[in-house]
This record gives sequence, structure tokens and C-alpha cells, in this order.
Amino acid sequence: MPGGDSPRTSFAFDQFKQTFSLIGAQEISKMAGIDKRRIKTVNIGGHLVPSYMKREHRRGSECLVTYWVDQKLGMRMIIDYSSKLFNNYEISTVLMGKYDFYIIDYLMTRQKSVPDVEFSGHKETVTEDQYLFLLRNAIVTKHLSIASSPPENFQYSGTFQNYGTLILGSGFWVTLDNLIAMKSKVIIIRGSKLISSEFNRYLKNWLIGGGSSEIKYLSVEVKSLDLNLVFKDLENQVVLVEKRRQYTWMEEGVLEFGHSYDLTRDDGVTATVYQGAGRDGTRMFEMVVWPDFCGNQF
Repeated sequence: MPGGDSPRTSFAFDQFKQTFSLIGAQEISKMAGIDKRRIKTVNIGGHLVPSYMKREHRRGSECLVTYWVDQKLGMRMIIDYSSKLFNNYEISTVLMGKYDFYIIDYLMTRQKSVPDVEFSGHKETVTEDQYLFLLRNAIVTKHLSIASSPPENFQYSGTFQNYGTLILGSGFWVTLDNLIAMKSKVIIIRGSKLISSEFNRYLKNWLIGGGSSEIKYLSVEVKSLDLNLVFKDLENQVVLVEKRRQYTWMEEGVLEFGHSYDLTRDDGVTATVYQGAGRDGTRMFEMVVWPDFCGNQF
């Protein structure tokens, strides 16, 4: 369900790998300039509102755009209408911007959770309350992606949900304690301020079965990375592997790497650590835990 300037409900048909926008809500002022002959009155949740069929040029499909004095009310009515249309089907994905928090708030009153939430706007800064809302109040079960940045002085000492996948586009605020406390299988952090010695402590904690017990793939962008510091005091446990290997971490997502380092815990679980290239000269701390998502061993 995309948000933003024109919130609408869309439905994905996995068999064909396509998504179709079904119905949207706009402020009534946006109706100006539309040919009146194209405007029809429709009943949405007992509300008679003007509408017209808008062609989605990229897909060749059509979306019913409805116009409301209160756009937020309109979106809530559309959520209910669309759900009933598909036998009370729950909303599974929300693509939202900084003005769409009401959508998540409303969904939390009508269904226990949302599998997938993607917060766009990588150039935007949201308020502390908005960022905290995503971390604390949005019950996300599979995938949470936050592209926007919190305020510069943002700090977080709370717990993390098990999102399955957690992606932070502006992770300058993430501390070592935060990283250890994260429960997701996949964690991707950009713009981190973590340093090599902290990754060393992270690995030592992982080796004794500490935090991040669910981690399968960790990718952290940092300004610099010194593997000598990362593996300090772990030299006897690190095994250099020169051959190229592949690791499947999501559907159609495969990592390929060489010159990597294996570490094995006492319980036999092996992790591979390697250094990757990031954006604009940054470095990537990359860690995968075997077997991969397809059951392949190292």
C-alpha cells in the first residue's frame, strides 16, 4: 500500500511478479482541472465521494482515484473497503513517507501486525517521535526498512522487534549495544559510526552465543575498517579462505565473495566475515552465518 502524495491500495500477484494499484485517496482540491465528464460518484464505506479512473502509464492498468475533504478519513475508508472486497484480507505491505504515519496507526487498530513496512525518503529527516514510532509502535513481522534520517542527536536504548529483515538507511545512531540487541536475521545499516574495535567486540560476543542470536546476514557501512583490529585476540580462531563462495540471503539475492575469514563457535556454527566496498570510498563490514537461506553450507 503506497503512501505519499497519493495514498492508494495496491495488490500484488506473486505468480506474475506484478503489483496493480486498485484505488486511491486524494484531497478534494486536487480534483481541479479534471474533465467533469470523467468524474463519477462512488460509495466508499457509506461516503458518497467523487472519483475518476486514472490510467497508470507504467503498467497500462487503471486506478480509481477518490476525492475527500478529509484525505486521511478517505484512506481509512479505502483500507476497510479494499479489505472487505478481498474477503477481509489483511494489508501486507505499507510503502510510506513522513506524512503517512496515520496509516500505520490505523492498521494497528484493525490487524495485529503488518508484515512489510518500507519508509521512503532517504533525503528527509523525520522527528524523534516519528522514528521511535517505527521502532516501537509499528508491529512489523517480516521487513522494516527506514530510509529517512532521525535527528542528529537521536539515541535509542529500547528493545528491537524481530523484524526478519531490518534495513536502516541512516544508521549513525546505532551503537554496539544496539547492534547486539537486534534480533533480525538480516540487518543492513548504512552510514554507521561503528569502528573496527567495536566489530571485534561484536564477534567475541557472537562467539560465546551472546546477542544477535538470529543473525544470518549483517552488512554495515563504515568510514574505514581495519581487519587487524576486527580480529584482534581472535587470530587462533580465524581461518582465511581464499576461494570464491556464494551465499543466498534472500529470494533472488546472492552474495559472492572471496578472501574471507571463517570463525566457528563451540556449537559448530560458522560465520564468514569479509570486507566490501561501500559508497564514496566507504567500507562494508560483511558477515554471513551458515548455512545460507537455501541450506547451503560453507
